[in-house]
Amino acid sequence: GSYDPRPSAEHVRSTHACLREIASWSAALKESLEDKVVACDNATDRHNTKVEECNGLQTKYENVFCSYRKELTGSCSSYDTCRSSQLAMQEEVHAGVRVTEAGRKAQIAAAEHIRCFLGVFEASEQEQPQKLDNCTRLSPNTSAFEIIYHEPLPALTCDIEPVAVYPCDAQWLTDRYVSQAWYAQAPAKECTPCDDVKSAPTSTPVPELPAISTTSASPPALLKPVAGCPDDSESSCEDWF
Repeated sequence: GSYDPRPSAEHVRSTHACLREIASWSAALKESLEDKVVACDNATDRHNTKVEECNGLQTKYENVFCSYRKELTGSCSSYDTCRSSQLAMQEEVHAGVRVTEAGRKAQIAAAEHIRCFLGVFEASEQEQPQKLDNCTRLSPNTSAFEIIYHEPLPALTCDIEPVAVYPCDAQWLTDRYVSQAWYAQAPAKECTPCDDVKSAPTSTPVPELPAISTTSASPPALLKPVAGCPDDSESSCEDWF
């Protein structure tokens, strides 16, 4: 049955009594629900604010890591380029110095031989043959003009392993977000890639939340039989609404 806004004369009093009972408990229910609605709205606002805050922190985290990655990889690349350039310059300088070194030694040796040969003219005829032979065999000491060519130091190892996995990379999403205990309830927002990667923002996988059963017990009726309600075999308060 359904609620009859114009009950018969025999049911007027019982209907009025039933409505009074309904009014007494529905007012408290209404006030309770209003409090819960306000609390729910406030909680929703706080949640949205926190989500916005967390999203901002995530973007900042990804951007800062990208800056670190750019600096590290750029420094390593610059180091390799600089080292190669300086090694080539060192070889060029060494080659020029070796030519100069050999020429200077030759000049010194020539000067010593000339001095020695001039001495032959000053020697007696008897000493000249021996003097000439000595000059011919002369091997001037030019060790004072030796140049030490230092070998370049071993190349330093520039480790870019800390940034091998970077924002929006599949491994990054798994390690930093998806594998975390909080991810199912608070999934990360769309990932912001590094500028040098040149890829579009990547969405993080949507977590699989626990299944919610679509079959549940029937909700309890808001209305219940109260004293003074019609209690004939055909109707009750529940039947009226």
